[in-house]
Amino acid sequence: MKTEMGTKVDIDIKRIKTCIKVCDMAHTEETNLGRVKMKTIGKMLDEKVTVEGMFTIVLKTSVHDKKYFFTTQNNGNDTVKSPMGLFETEEIENDLLTVDRDICDYYGINNVHQIKGNAA
Repeated sequence: MKTEMGTKVDIDIKRIKTCIKVCDMAHTEETNLGRVKMKTIGKMLDEKVTVEGMFTIVLKTSVHDKKYFFTTQNNGNDTVKSPMGLFETEEIENDLLTVDRDICDYYGINNVHQIKGNAA
């Protein structure tokens, strides 16, 4: 069962003629079994699909000593994943520009538009 929004996203993706990168940010939630996953709209969706399974790379924020990091590999209780060799360590600096550059380097994407500083 696909929502109206999901259908529109599928249509838009099929219309795209060039290579693009999509960065989807979401909150997490802990299941009854103690696993951490992407928060969704409810059990019905969770029973049908694992949203993170639709992505090649899933990072999760972690905090140590008031510093933010991205976790790059699954710890057995979450859905974090990234291709082997993409990141050198299991935790990296929480910096999307650096993550984007690493992904482009890994996949050999070189016609990348420059992101202007403080694009947020």
